[in-house]
Amino acid sequence: MYTSLTRAGVIAEYHKELAKVSGISAEEDHPRDLVSIHIVAKPVLDLTKPSTRKRMGISLETITGDRVPILTPAGQGYRGILSPSAAADGMKNLNLYIDGRADDVSLMDGVGREPLNYH
Repeated sequence: MYTSLTRAGVIAEYHKELAKVSGISAEEDHPRDLVSIHIVAKPVLDLTKPSTRKRMGISLETITGDRVPILTPAGQGYRGILSPSAAADGMKNLNLYIDGRADDVSLMDGVGREPLNYH
């Protein structure tokens, strides 16, 4: 599951991926809603920290570039990766990796739901 921590981050990621994958604008896409969720997942690999990236041998340019390497955190015991957004400077994304039982991951409805690409 690919999430962003802020509304601005979601919108930037949505526009970037939509253009890259489909070659269309948000207005041309099917109606989409932006929903908030509450996530509890441990442990998470925090690649927003320069010290973690250095330890993992990954540069900021690599994980925010167009050809992001495939990382397999589940094989290292992590449930997700917190990473800098490639679409919006200063924003963060949380990518969850659930393979098998998810006893240590909790997803709940958040407080908000709003139109993302329609009025």
